[in-house]
Amino acid sequence: MDDLLAKFGKQRWAPYLCVGTALALVVLLGLCGAYLELDRARTGVISAVIGRWQSHAERTAGNLESALADAGTGPDLAATRDVPWLRARWAQVIHQPERVYAAIVDNSGVIIAHSDPDHEGLRIPEQWFIAELAEAGPNVVETDCQELTGGTAAYDIQVPISVGGTRVGTYHSGVNAAWLQNQLTAARSVVLRRWMLVIGGIVAVVTVAVLALLGITRRTVALEGELSRAELERIAAINRLITGLAHEIRNPLNAIKLNLFAVTRRLERRAEPLDDTTTQMLEASTAEVGRVEELMRELLGYVRDEPQAHELVDLVAEVRNAVTFYEPVLAEDHIRLHTDFPEESIEVRLNRRRLRQILLNLLTNSREALGEQGHIWVTIRRHDDFAEVEVRDDGPGIPLQDKEKVFEPFFSTKSAGVGLGLTLVRNYVLQFGGDVRWIKHDKGGSCIQLSFPLADPSVLARGAV
Repeated sequence: MDDLLAKFGKQRWAPYLCVGTALALVVLLGLCGAYLELDRARTGVISAVIGRWQSHAERTAGNLESALADAGTGPDLAATRDVPWLRARWAQVIHQPERVYAAIVDNSGVIIAHSDPDHEGLRIPEQWFIAELAEAGPNVVETDCQELTGGTAAYDIQVPISVGGTRVGTYHSGVNAAWLQNQLTAARSVVLRRWMLVIGGIVAVVTVAVLALLGITRRTVALEGELSRAELERIAAINRLITGLAHEIRNPLNAIKLNLFAVTRRLERRAEPLDDTTTQMLEASTAEVGRVEELMRELLGYVRDEPQAHELVDLVAEVRNAVTFYEPVLAEDHIRLHTDFPEESIEVRLNRRRLRQILLNLLTNSREALGEQGHIWVTIRRHDDFAEVEVRDDGPGIPLQDKEKVFEPFFSTKSAGVGLGLTLVRNYVLQFGGDVRWIKHDKGGSCIQLSFPLADPSVLARGAV
């Protein structure tokens, strides 16, 4: 996953894709919020308008029921035509822009009374409405029935009229559909304007933030490039310095070594044997010359790190051979070696000599960290498409604060260390397409884990490459 993110981040179009995606998400979320508020605004307007006129219709129907009861005419709705207050009220409200009509209809669908007397006596057809207005409830329907509305689109509010507990008819009140639509449009306009401001503000903030982030990112990339170039220049200068010093030191070093050998031979030819102090001084000098030669070899090996040809090898067999070769050295320091290898072979593509150099380097590091006595564990296991080799000891380990520096050149926790061993290990493993890391083990000590890609089966059939 980290590799995919790293590859994605290196694409030139990646920042623009991120910016576009962020802005698209902001706009999408804004549109969703606007849609939800528009729906709430529509419901609110309809509930307020229809609720007001429904309450008005219920009061009128109640007054009609009282008038019929007082007149003693029973279910005869014809008497409602002569109710003086009804005509007066209709005259006041019907001419308002939101109202279309008001009517009293008996159970058979005949219009008994209507705000427009020309409609009285007409019968409402069975399919007189278009659909129910769900936001307002079951007793409100959309209609353009000619007999009721004269062809004008309206929302019809129905309230039953009962006398003595028996329904004798229905009171109808019509709200102008066009007027209500205008109210909804006005409410939607307010909501849209508000959300346009919100979305525009968020887009502006996101755009500024993203542009600032892009600027910071580009500056960071530029700085990283400059640091990388500076690091490469520093390493190149160090390499030149190492190469020059190595050549300058090796010549006098060889002379010193030859002189020590010659002095030793001359002293040995004398009749009088060498005293212990002289012998120790000569041996110590020769050992120090050898140590300096080994240091020069390490330094030149770091500078001249040339890739080696890969070949098909059995990782289990090669690690076992290296461990067997080094085991006597560990036994001299009373260090116990433990191995955990699979029975079957594991084929990988790498260089035998480099692999042995890697393993001996890691075993030497563990031996030097342990001193005398201790334990070293070498484990091999297969994990998906990789083979893992783990070298662990129970020594003092590496401080966590130095974890990131373990593979850096010239970093060492040993007083006499050069700090190139693990750097060379990392370089060699990377040449094989593998990976190396230091991990904190539960039981302490130092633990280096190597991973190598398994050889392709098609390569196995062809043999070494």
